[in-house]
Amino acid sequence: MKRGSTQTRWTLAEVLDLEWLKDRHELWRSAWREGVVGELKQGDFQSEKERRRAGLRWMLESIRNKEGKSEGKGTVASLKVVEWAVALVMLVLGVMLVRGLITDYQYDEYQFSLPTADEGTMEGRLDQKAAQGFNLWVFLMVSLGAQWLVLLAGLVGFVLFRKWSGGLGGLQKAMAWLVRKCEGAVGEDRWKSIQGQVGGGASQVWSWRLSRVLQAGGVGYNLGLLLGLFGCLWFMRVGFFWETTLPQFGAESLEYVTRGLSLPLGGGGVSSETIAISQLGYMPDLNPKSAVDLSSLSPRMQADLSWSLFLFTVLALWGLLPRMLMWWGCRFMESRSLARMDFQDAGHRVLWREVTRVERTEVMHGPADGVVVMDVGGIEMSTEELRPFLLQSLRVNPESRYVLGSLDEQLQRDAINAVRGAAMGVVILVEGWNLSPKQMEVYHRQLRDAMGDDAMIRYLVVGSEDELEVWSRYVDGLRDSESEVFRYEC
Repeated sequence: MKRGSTQTRWTLAEVLDLEWLKDRHELWRSAWREGVVGELKQGDFQSEKERRRAGLRWMLESIRNKEGKSEGKGTVASLKVVEWAVALVMLVLGVMLVRGLITDYQYDEYQFSLPTADEGTMEGRLDQKAAQGFNLWVFLMVSLGAQWLVLLAGLVGFVLFRKWSGGLGGLQKAMAWLVRKCEGAVGEDRWKSIQGQVGGGASQVWSWRLSRVLQAGGVGYNLGLLLGLFGCLWFMRVGFFWETTLPQFGAESLEYVTRGLSLPLGGGGVSSETIAISQLGYMPDLNPKSAVDLSSLSPRMQADLSWSLFLFTVLALWGLLPRMLMWWGCRFMESRSLARMDFQDAGHRVLWREVTRVERTEVMHGPADGVVVMDVGGIEMSTEELRPFLLQSLRVNPESRYVLGSLDEQLQRDAINAVRGAAMGVVILVEGWNLSPKQMEVYHRQLRDAMGDDAMIRYLVVGSEDELEVWSRYVDGLRDSESEVFRYEC
């Protein structure tokens, strides 16, 4: 990647390294001083979000080169091993499941002879044989029905629990545990740093990668079902049957099910004749026409062939294909989450604030840009008193000053309108003890609506370090990439 370019594509390994290194501020400050700050000045960034994204990436690159190692790469390698291992285990499980569904049953195999020339009659010869076969209801319920119930339960669980609680699901936690065991001795603290809420940041990317591992298992499982069915048909004499004492699970219901499963292919399903022949105890009508039609294959063999083709089709259509699409979807969402990371989590904002503090302590060179000062509550401090600090530390020049929270509606409208043309946005001057989150959110939204999403909002806190921490948590909670907080230092 060419330095100075705004194209900063992150990878999962880099995001994990960022999470595990973000508390070591001395490394980041060193990388910042050793060239990143100069490279950022040469870049053509459209917003503070782009600048932060590029700056963190370039600093991380310098730190990794200096450290000579990447814990994130090791974790990603372990993820790939676990993904293949889960897929292989589930493939074997699918094969074993199909083999285990075979049951011994008795069926009637009818063979016919053509009418004799002398008698003009037909003989029906009945051979009763022991055979291995698949109960169609059990096969469909266990192979397809069970996994779709699991998928629906997972969807309901996500909507009712994970989406609101923000935690990883139980299966995702199990995959994370496997990855950690595969990787070896990984510190507990580093793992906790990426096991947080799924609402944003690295944990969202991590969640999609773990979901991708789970879907790889689903792909392997359905491949195992197909391979198991093929192996049984290839190496053994098996058939398909159904039987029931409940009319709800009779021939008519089975016909509806097969038609429903065949809807994406036109809805043909399996013929009613095939379903009837597959029932245990089926007795065909022995007549000359049947004898001629079935001279090459017996009715039972024709039914078995139809069921074989149908089951291969529906297992691929309703089992393998959805899992492959979900695997690809998880991969796409992971890539999308990486591309849309705004680095607005509290840890990221604290890190960026820490390293850019070095830049703000430098004496400003060059012309200052105009900014509007918004005084919340009427602080007894003149603009001229603030000007040196704003010029040197925030590198902005106060052009005008207004009061927010005034009872005069016209003054309030004038204050909001004044920020529309401010070159460098607005500085909100507040006292450390005077934080009313709901009221400040109203002011913030009014200013943001007037200025647009790209203008900078700086909160300048007049107060102690403890009060600054309170305001920092509030501003970080806004998740506004163009908002930052500073403390006025006399």
